[in-house]
Amino acid sequence: MPGNTLLSHSTTRAALTSLLIFCFVIILYLPGLSGPFMLDDFGSLPILYDTINQRGFWYAVFDGGTGPTGRPISFFSFALQHAQWENPYYFKLVNVVIHAINAVLIFWLSHLVISRLPIKTNSNLSLICLSITLIWALHPIQVSSVLYVIQRMVLLSSTFMLMGCITYIYGRIFIEKSRLREGYTLTTLSIALFGLLALLSKETGFQIILYILCIEATLFTTNNLQKPKVFIYWRHLFITLPIILFMAYLLKSLDGFFTSYNTLRNFSMDERVLTQTKILWEYAAQILFPRISELGLYHDHYPALKSWLSPTSIATVAATSGLFITAFILRNKYPIYAFAALWFLFGHSMEASFIPLELYFEHRNYLPSFGIILGMVALLYWLSAHVQSTTLKYVYKTLLILPPVLLAGLTYQQTELWGNRLEYALVQSKEHPDSVRARSLMIAELSKTNQLDAGYKETQKMKQQFKLPSVWLTEVQYACIGPRFPLPELSEFLELMNGSKLDLASVLKWYELVELALDGDCDALTPDYLFAVLEEFEKNPRYAKHEQGLITSRAMIHGALDKDLPSAIQTLLPDSRLNHENRMLLARYLATLGLYEEALIVLDNADKSLSGSFKHKVKRKESSELRTIIAQDLVNQQQNVEQIL
Repeated sequence: MPGNTLLSHSTTRAALTSLLIFCFVIILYLPGLSGPFMLDDFGSLPILYDTINQRGFWYAVFDGGTGPTGRPISFFSFALQHAQWENPYYFKLVNVVIHAINAVLIFWLSHLVISRLPIKTNSNLSLICLSITLIWALHPIQVSSVLYVIQRMVLLSSTFMLMGCITYIYGRIFIEKSRLREGYTLTTLSIALFGLLALLSKETGFQIILYILCIEATLFTTNNLQKPKVFIYWRHLFITLPIILFMAYLLKSLDGFFTSYNTLRNFSMDERVLTQTKILWEYAAQILFPRISELGLYHDHYPALKSWLSPTSIATVAATSGLFITAFILRNKYPIYAFAALWFLFGHSMEASFIPLELYFEHRNYLPSFGIILGMVALLYWLSAHVQSTTLKYVYKTLLILPPVLLAGLTYQQTELWGNRLEYALVQSKEHPDSVRARSLMIAELSKTNQLDAGYKETQKMKQQFKLPSVWLTEVQYACIGPRFPLPELSEFLELMNGSKLDLASVLKWYELVELALDGDCDALTPDYLFAVLEEFEKNPRYAKHEQGLITSRAMIHGALDKDLPSAIQTLLPDSRLNHENRMLLARYLATLGLYEEALIVLDNADKSLSGSFKHKVKRKESSELRTIIAQDLVNQQQNVEQIL
């Protein structure tokens, strides 16, 4: 095997270094464990645990509520922590442990990659790899992946992708040495096993194929293989074919993507793709020169580029295209540069494409940042070994020592901030004043600490600045606290719904308000007031995707709050347009009015729409249980009639 590999080092030394890396990462992140759940944590985890309570462990794991794959491995890890729900400490601790494991895998992968790159230095290979690992693991850009609980999906997917890449390199080395059985077994496992596990953790796990392409293009060649045709056939089967199938899936999903842009986003598909060419360079700048004040979760205010002919657009498109083209062309002559560039670009290939995701999130750099960091460290080590100037040698060596130390300090500062929920909210609101989410977080934390007047005052400021329905609905929530906070005028909501951009947070706020009203925790919310708000949602086409949830809201306001079951039933008719949950609700309302035969017909129709999947089997079981109860009530009703007659 050319060069040294991890296997040629002392096992004890490698194990000790790995243990030290693992422990240091854990210690660095300990202050952040006391922080709260955030944003999408509340969008996925409560639903998961409610589903476990109502339908069982495995139904919740395979519910398929997130992404095309359902991400069952990630949800399995969350489901195992069911008993710890609402205590974020242990959830964050698991994330930190996974990140520490990933740091050890990065150390291992760095050895394998660096050993095959033409880097002739006077430094020990392990020191180079340790520098890469520490910079990657201790970089503050990773904090939002590690301490944001729901991003365990990114962490787990990265774990399996790293395992897959390591396995692939070993397999590829075996193939070079003509140990074909071991080689093809490992290369196949790298995709068929670890690739599948990565994909079932998060859809970006598909990028393992692109990472392997990067490894193949820069670290290996087919010229020295004894049977190159066999490898080419293998590559077509396990790399080319999956890429073709994935592209076919994306093309088939285009109509759905366009719909999502219309109903979910305030930017178009071409605006998103264009803006990503700029964001990629901002990501790279943050990796090389982190700016703490710009880090965090709150980038919902990031502006989309509108024109392909603007100077910024032309420059970023040209630079991004040039980076990829030069990396591909120069991959044999300058493999270090090619590896760094291709790894970073391939790592962003899905989330920086036309898929209708939000524009900017730091966690997308979790694994792609490895390419830039490896390239930077390799370059500095090469320079420190090849320059003649003694002064420059010291400069380069200093640049190699300082980054891990400085980054550790910055990250520790960030983890301490993430661990203090009120301070975190205040800092994020100050550093991201144009972010609705950051400002809303501050309002929520002020309310939790009984600083109600300060929170209400901030709500008034936001209402004037952003003019969004969700902010108006936040003001309505304050009216639920007591009469000192007046209920806002409905005319304001009508104006906001007609004049604002799509505001998805308003739908979540609406559901919160309905729940408050149904639980009897908001005397200010009358049925007429709620119906007036609901009507604005229903007639606005931008919220059409939430039709079933809005139907449920109207029916439950009629049935539970207004005590008007006939109107609730009328809302749910005809049942053919309803999802399974709303059909079950309709059957219950019909049965409550004694319309048992009609309720049974609705349940029969509901079951006809279900397939034989595990998820639908559980729903069919629920329908069966409700059918048994209603059928018995029908029998009782008929017996009572017979007795009367």
